[in-house]
Amino acid sequence: MSCAEPAPDEPAPDEPAPDEPARGSDVDSGLVLTLPDGALPDSGMRLTIEELAVLPRGAVRAWELGPDGTKFAEPVRLEAEYGDFELPPGVDSSTLRLSVYVDERWVALADSENDVDKKVVRATTTHFSIYGLVPDPKQVDGRGMLWEANGVSVTADAEHFARLSASPTAISLFLSGEQAGTAALSLSGLPTQGTHHLYVDSLEDHRLVTPADAGQVSLSIDGARSHYLWLQPSPGTVHIGGTFDQCASVGSWSGNVCRLSADIVGGVSIEAPDVVLDCDGHRISQEFADRGMGVGVLVTETRQLGFPSDITVQNCVVGGTDQWFWEGVAVFSGTRIHVLDSVFEDNAYQLKLISGSEAEIVGNSFLRTLATSVLVSEDATNGVIANNAMTPGMPCRTSRLWTTRSTASSASDFLEPPTSRLLETLSR
Repeated sequence: MSCAEPAPDEPAPDEPAPDEPARGSDVDSGLVLTLPDGALPDSGMRLTIEELAVLPRGAVRAWELGPDGTKFAEPVRLEAEYGDFELPPGVDSSTLRLSVYVDERWVALADSENDVDKKVVRATTTHFSIYGLVPDPKQVDGRGMLWEANGVSVTADAEHFARLSASPTAISLFLSGEQAGTAALSLSGLPTQGTHHLYVDSLEDHRLVTPADAGQVSLSIDGARSHYLWLQPSPGTVHIGGTFDQCASVGSWSGNVCRLSADIVGGVSIEAPDVVLDCDGHRISQEFADRGMGVGVLVTETRQLGFPSDITVQNCVVGGTDQWFWEGVAVFSGTRIHVLDSVFEDNAYQLKLISGSEAEIVGNSFLRTLATSVLVSEDATNGVIANNAMTPGMPCRTSRLWTTRSTASSASDFLEPPTSRLLETLSR
């Protein structure tokens, strides 16, 4: 059974031998479908393969196979080519996997195999839907003026150190401070589906990114200080402390302690010093539609109060199956930040400490980690990480604690044993 039928004035394709599976594809689609005998529920069914011009975020190439929802009696084989077109900048072709688009997320097919010599990815499926070639999440860093990862490009007008992370659900960037004055920054390859919010350092400074931007944004920032940028689809954040305090909507204040009385969906931002967020066992989770995006608990600066200090997050459950965040807790340039006795589930980066000092990460459980349990980066110093349990979220992956700092000679000047079964120390 062929997926494409010849035009009236074209000769019919050769019929397969009786013991060979049928094979076909649309012209120049880049995808070949092979069906074994008896796979089709209806031998007269017309199958179609349409390459998508507008790609769901995260894919470098995608196809809609129809009729949508068609189920096969036996698995059919897909072969997707990537040698006949130019990959977006910063894509590692060896990480491409055939994936199916389910509930607006890419899910890799279990038997996807990448033949890097022939530049073909093969996998099997039992139903029709939207399928695509999707690279693994990627992080690049180094000094320079251009950084590229999975189709996202960042260009600066002067040399900086930067760390760019890009995945199908999240984009984030750390940029070092260098010289006084204004620095110009250009980003391209951002999502063009729907509206997104690009934040710089805090929730107060943000830019709306719409399809009209065609995936490109230009920013002017303070060149003398470091910056942290991230993209998420919706604000969806409860503010604790500060000018826009909303603790009373989800719990109550007792002195400087905001104690939750209900679960929170959509994330939390702590916006004042000397605040304790006590979740009292309640969960902070992401909307299903936004799963894999955004930050669960954000601890960062505000214009009024500056960089965060003396903040505690305790007794929380952050993330969860189909309600996980890209970053469970993210702390930017905080002093004496304490994360205690909490449970982190399924988040990609369970906890990020970016710059700052004297953090205390004690008594937590990091479960089903998709990327890194605790990431300590950009000169974070003089803290304690102790008595935490870490488990990986995917087979053949190791839950890890990862330091990427430039001033420390080793991780030991930040960590207090016991920490993790695996410790990687990188320096720039």
